[in-house]
Amino acid sequence: MLDLSTGADPFAERLERALRHAVPSFVHRLNNALAAVTGFSSVAVLSGAGLAPDRTRVVSEQAERARTLARALSEVAKPSEGSCEPLDLVEWLRRIEDFLDGCVEAYPATVALECELPAAPVRAATRPLLQALFVALVEAAEEGARELVVAVRAPGDPGSEGSAVELAVRAGRLGAPLPGCIVERCGATLARVDGPVQTLVFETLAPVRTPAARDAAPFVVVVERDPFLRELVEQVLVEHGYRVSAHERLDGCAAVAGPVSALLLDAIAASTPAVGGLLQRLGAATPAAVMGRPAAPFDATWPQLPKPFRPGELIECVAGLVPMR
Repeated sequence: MLDLSTGADPFAERLERALRHAVPSFVHRLNNALAAVTGFSSVAVLSGAGLAPDRTRVVSEQAERARTLARALSEVAKPSEGSCEPLDLVEWLRRIEDFLDGCVEAYPATVALECELPAAPVRAATRPLLQALFVALVEAAEEGARELVVAVRAPGDPGSEGSAVELAVRAGRLGAPLPGCIVERCGATLARVDGPVQTLVFETLAPVRTPAARDAAPFVVVVERDPFLRELVEQVLVEHGYRVSAHERLDGCAAVAGPVSALLLDAIAASTPAVGGLLQRLGAATPAAVMGRPAAPFDATWPQLPKPFRPGELIECVAGLVPMR
């Protein structure tokens, strides 16, 4: 664990405290992931029949989920050290999205990821950066925030090109600002707090363009259980100019802010009663489509996008719901 004997690090005590609050939730999340792995594997061994293809996929997904959670939690618990290396901030955040949501599960709260850019190449130290996000999220939840957002955006006028990106934690309430020591270790050039938003600014390794007509771009909410497909769908939509908020489950959509242009749901989400509550909150007229073949109950008027699908088919489906202006 962290050495707090010198009291020289103003961030260490906050990190230690956040770990004490959040670790039990991660144990629960890891147990859920490993239960599917051990359960299906035990049945396959006892029956001698092996794993069915659908169960093989579940075991693989949950094993990868458990590895990612365990690795991230191990990094958070280590001393705040690390050298800055090239990092695609967007890709990295997508990989640890389940971990970020787990930071606030105990309160209970949710974390949504919003990336306006298809990529954000920066130089950063991942361990201190992960610790900074961890502390910011846990402390915000402790202050009473229940719908939190981690966002990546490029500052500047729509359509302009620049050399900086912003990584922000947005919540109704925030904890104390991150101290300068952890900001420096992350590789950020600036940290600021603007009301309910805490932001780290990074210089980019290549010019990035602020999306044109940011406010006018359609906002699509994606719910997809498969993490690899969810990441692919989000990336394709962002590359075609859509703003996207992607989630593993319907309950992750609680933190979505702003008018939603369209919903893109996997078959499981579309078949659950909870989808009715989401539509009631967003508006019953919100256009929606289903990826895969849903089971009852299901609104038969929604278009379906059979799996597997190509990027062009995805864009055609979403454009039918909400065309780009």
